[in-house]
Amino acid sequence: MKRLNSRGSAIIEYTVILAFIACVATSFFYEDGFKDPVVQITNRVIALLGGNPNLLAGNSVGLPHAALIGDTDGQVSKDYNDRVAVMGAGSTLGNDNLIQLESNQDYEIVVDLDAFTSQTGLDKDKFELCLLVLDNENSATKAGLDTGDMSATVDKTYNTKNKGETQYQGQSVTATYNSENNTVTYSFSTKQDAYMGMNLVYGRNNGGASDAELNKIANTYQNYITVQKKTN
Repeated sequence: MKRLNSRGSAIIEYTVILAFIACVATSFFYEDGFKDPVVQITNRVIALLGGNPNLLAGNSVGLPHAALIGDTDGQVSKDYNDRVAVMGAGSTLGNDNLIQLESNQDYEIVVDLDAFTSQTGLDKDKFELCLLVLDNENSATKAGLDTGDMSATVDKTYNTKNKGETQYQGQSVTATYNSENNTVTYSFSTKQDAYMGMNLVYGRNNGGASDAELNKIANTYQNYITVQKKTN
């Protein structure tokens, strides 16, 4: 029995070491086609160890000059001058895959604003985030939960823009800004069958954003935006 316990401990230690190696490998291969398999393996190891992986990592794509349309039926993603659409992997403009979430689950989106600035060189005060949650995979369906553009530096509650009789009727998203950590956390809950997309917004009230600015956000958002099950 003592030998068995020692073997079990060794397996756990080996798994932790593998997770560390996968994380380091991710940083080396981030701009490479090898990135997605490494990130997916890392997330599986984190989940196995009881962690809370970022649902965006290896599971999403950022499309510069694109936005999901949450307030109109029959509209797939369209071209915009101040937005990056975050959708499921393999998405292209007008061909939207959404990110599936668990039903009846509390989630949070955490944005590290220091990392945003260091990764992009952009002004955090010009950054906003719009969350869309649908009850099916068809992005052309009007979103049940549509927050509109939410500030990244102000505490506020955002009610869904959809006034129809949906399962998200009366639901809201709470934005909490932490000045000490310079992070903002958007808290929300899913209902039955939940599929998510986001629009990352920059320079909305300042004439839009340049190609370079939107490309920086599209290429780096997974480094400073985390979507995860709500932590206690």
